[in-house]
Amino acid sequence: MAVVNHEVITLSELEEALRSQRLALATPQTTPGQVETRRLVLDRLIEERLIAQEAERRGFRATERDVDLAIEEVKRQNRLTQEDLLAALQNEGITMEAYRKSLHGQILRNRVLVREMGSPKIDERQITTYYEEHKSQFAEVDEARVAMIFLPLPEDGGVEAARAMRERARQIYGRAVQGENFHALARQHSRGPAAEDGGDVGFVRIQDLDPLIARVTVTLRDGQVSEPLEGPGGITILKLIEKRGLRARPLAEVRERVRQLLIQEDQARQYREFMRRLRETAAIDIKL
Repeated sequence: MAVVNHEVITLSELEEALRSQRLALATPQTTPGQVETRRLVLDRLIEERLIAQEAERRGFRATERDVDLAIEEVKRQNRLTQEDLLAALQNEGITMEAYRKSLHGQILRNRVLVREMGSPKIDERQITTYYEEHKSQFAEVDEARVAMIFLPLPEDGGVEAARAMRERARQIYGRAVQGENFHALARQHSRGPAAEDGGDVGFVRIQDLDPLIARVTVTLRDGQVSEPLEGPGGITILKLIEKRGLRARPLAEVRERVRQLLIQEDQARQYREFMRRLRETAAIDIKL
């Protein structure tokens, strides 16, 4: 698939990465959207390989104990037992060996980036300016008009049937974000409310929505499609059509959120610059 400074990224590695991101595709046909997804994931693998090579050049290491601690932290944050974690990996078609390898890479990546990227310094002027330019982003919403695609998870279909439904949801999501008509997709695939109307359930009060769906709805922009959301009984894909009843929240209430967004933007800028420098000095041959 690609050669990065004489190190090969294989097709099997690409397919494993697609599964790890829950981006595996449910049909064998190659569509433009699927090709773009594979390119994006391959690009991420190239960046990871460049960072791993940089970590080796700098003498960074990650031990098996480091990986064990990372797994324990994942379990703690998500309130998982070892059995829960193994079941979740099985549902996604990921082996423990592949998962540990992924965590090993993440640890090295984080160590390189911590050394390379400085801590952003965000001042009050930046916070105020960002808030004034993005006030609607921090508004409270009373109601939203949404369309949805609902795919029920099989109650007794086993792991493979559930995995196939998750993969189907990812495929539908990919088609929607590539510009395919959401309402047509809902009429074709949804088994939820208003499917015959393209999934358009009209205006609903945010407080009446399922908590997970409510949290995601208020973060969407008009016309934006959410990633698949798995809840009790099934998977939901949302499209926000319109919000109303917006009330601006004062800066004092959202100052920390604004600061975190500015930090994330600065870190993303530093990361792009770091990767640009690594790519400029690397020999990369893509065969996709």
